[in-house]
Amino acid sequence: MTIQIVHEDGTKLNLEPIQIQSDIQKAAESVGSYPLEFPKQITDKVLAEISTKPSLSMSELEEIIELLLMREAPKVAKIYILQRHTLRTIAKKVQFRDNQQPGSTLQQIVKRNGSVVSFDQQKITIAIHKAAGSVGIHDKALCEQLSNEIVWYIEQGYPKDKGQIPTVEEIQDVVEEVLIKHDLAAIAKAYILYRDYRARIRQSGKRNALSAPDFTPYKKIWEILSWNTDHECETVEKLNQHIRTGTIGNLIQEADACYHEQVAGAAAAILEQKDQIRLVIIAGPSSSGKTTTTIKLAEHLRNQGIKLIALNIDNYFFNLECHPKDEFGDYDFETPEALDLALINQHLQDLIQGKAVQVPRYDFKLGKRVAETDRFQLEPNQIILIDTLHGL
Repeated sequence: MTIQIVHEDGTKLNLEPIQIQSDIQKAAESVGSYPLEFPKQITDKVLAEISTKPSLSMSELEEIIELLLMREAPKVAKIYILQRHTLRTIAKKVQFRDNQQPGSTLQQIVKRNGSVVSFDQQKITIAIHKAAGSVGIHDKALCEQLSNEIVWYIEQGYPKDKGQIPTVEEIQDVVEEVLIKHDLAAIAKAYILYRDYRARIRQSGKRNALSAPDFTPYKKIWEILSWNTDHECETVEKLNQHIRTGTIGNLIQEADACYHEQVAGAAAAILEQKDQIRLVIIAGPSSSGKTTTTIKLAEHLRNQGIKLIALNIDNYFFNLECHPKDEFGDYDFETPEALDLALINQHLQDLIQGKAVQVPRYDFKLGKRVAETDRFQLEPNQIILIDTLHGL
């Protein structure tokens, strides 16, 4: 039986149990020490309790979830209630100016070193999205609206006809002020903390003087979120709607076209620097499309006279007696420490310098390298290709 959830604006959407489970899981992960099956167990109890209802409001559903969590796991309940309250507060409190759309008069900014560069509003949007995401708020429209208002305020303070150009620090001050103005304290705090972190890095002059930097690809995450939102598939419910209405085929075609466009763009970027680039790494988890991407990228480059030569990283695994094990006592082939990183780096340096290397052979049946090796050397029109889980 399908249960419909009535939202505050009157919209009716089919209940998605996976969304309930996901929200509970986020709260449980914040607390820790809960079994993996806990979110599903609570979700099943929620579904059992509402099974006789054809529809119910979102507030009724949340109340049922909260009561169950209070009985089963009070700490998780508190986090869940806080997260839901934060999202509702944002939805209700954030009221934007009617004339907040920027007039595109802001074209340049002054960097900290005094140089004048082109202004890119997307950097503000991504920074807000990053801060919001760090506190569990993923709202593309909200980030864009905040970004627009920030730019609007900057344009009022630095009119183009006066010839004034804002600095990076002044823009960041406006970001903080707008976030606080809209009572987005959690986002503002995350933004301020990251800004302070970056300032301390600059003052210290040494990146390694602080904790490890954040390598999360926020720009790519934002681009993917934007594409999904534009194609109305950013949630499980909307993806299911494509399936129900028969438009899933069109969505797949558009996603496929976007993928091919990105591969072509990557090939074009490599060709622009073909005289400098000697190494291309395609990284990603299992079943992420590395092999397909490698083949298609190689086709693009081959048509332009560039040949990719694959270097199989699997041959650089340590022998099993030196191999790390996971928490279950099994040999862990997914950790980077399972690879002879020193030898890989040495061989890559030698290859880039034009030297020949002897690549080892790893026998997975024996669990060790064999005596035979393979000579490997780059020709002038060749680029090393590494297709691996460990590429990052």
